[in-house]
Amino acid sequence: MKKILLAGCIVCLLLSCQRFEKIILVEKDYLTGKVKTEMRRAKGTQKWAIYDAYNKIYLSDFVIDSFQPLGLDEVSGSENMFIMSENGKEYLYNADAQMFLFEKECYTLKKDEEGYAYAETESGIKYPLRNTYGLPKKCANFLRNNRCFLYTLDGKYCGLYYDEDDLYESKKYRQIFPDIYDRIIYVHNYLSISHFVVCKDGQWEILTMKGEPTKATKGFLGALEITNDFYGPNRECTQWYINLVRSIPLGIDNKYVPAMRTNCSHIGNKQMSVIIIKPVSKRQKSQDWTLHKYGIFE
Repeated sequence: MKKILLAGCIVCLLLSCQRFEKIILVEKDYLTGKVKTEMRRAKGTQKWAIYDAYNKIYLSDFVIDSFQPLGLDEVSGSENMFIMSENGKEYLYNADAQMFLFEKECYTLKKDEEGYAYAETESGIKYPLRNTYGLPKKCANFLRNNRCFLYTLDGKYCGLYYDEDDLYESKKYRQIFPDIYDRIIYVHNYLSISHFVVCKDGQWEILTMKGEPTKATKGFLGALEITNDFYGPNRECTQWYINLVRSIPLGIDNKYVPAMRTNCSHIGNKQMSVIIIKPVSKRQKSQDWTLHKYGIFE
């Protein structure tokens, strides 16, 4: 009996003295000051595991081949994000929240149209990583331009978020209209033209920046205005204008469009796109207020 007890004590002692290589990911728990998350592997082995040193539990099996910090200053909290390599695949782990991001899918880091980082997973889901306040955490697709964030959650219907605060680089978006539209075309000229031509259930209309239905009218010198206020010789031309916007081909870059008598770029895809109206001459840039205000001529 004494021999059995002695053997048991020796086994317990050996287990308690087992040596691990340890690398701290998150230095301390903010409340207790104790080490929170670290990587561990038994000496002489190759595989790592994630370990919660505060609660003394393993958060993964010993399956991780290597790890390295994400190292993106532009992404908030990236100092606590680590790229975990497992069987030739890479996953992103938030060591502070103690969870794998992107539902533990492999991913590729990319830049959107405004130069902000996002991750795209193997299944095609996109996760914005910078200037995301108020936005969905993940989208089937999105298009960011100027201060607008066009998005689709399911790949079928699209909606829009807008940043109303132009004083700060950090965006704070709010939803202008939900993802209920089959097609959205955002039209702007970086000055005062900003509206949307949208389609829902086969019906096209023009929406203001507040998401309210509006109309197009032609007035003095053929200048076109997006408004519900009819006055003077103005005449409605909503359907004509919708057809014009729809006719501008995708993919053009600063190309002259005769119907608008100005240059246009059209970026995006057949579901969500942006038409950018640009002056074609110094005179239009400095003198022609009607072009600046309305952008489009008969």
